[in-house]
Amino acid sequence: MPDVTKSVFDKPFARYAMAVLAVAAAFLLRHGLVQGLRLELPSFLTFYPAVILVAVLAGLWPGVLATALSVLGTDYLILPPLGQFGVASVSDAVALGFFAVMGVLISLLAERYRRGQ
Repeated sequence: MPDVTKSVFDKPFARYAMAVLAVAAAFLLRHGLVQGLRLELPSFLTFYPAVILVAVLAGLWPGVLATALSVLGTDYLILPPLGQFGVASVSDAVALGFFAVMGVLISLLAERYRRGQ
């Protein structure tokens, strides 16, 4: 990792801010693709890259934060019933759980990678 990137991510605020911004960018990208281009996308498609990027660059806990924000945002803004926390179908609940577990595992693996560098 270049020295500039490393010095920026030495600050905890910057690491957690990156998590929030990456998830916000993933939501905006998804919104643009779904609303602007009328695409039908899987619920978490744009959030996997956000979690991976945050976990690799910022570490375990920012990766977990990105995962949690993605799960909560998807539950509230994407999955029915819209505008409420709650899941209307078993398949959506399983998808949320699977994404949450995968996000934590990705974050753990990325942290192990970071420590090995």
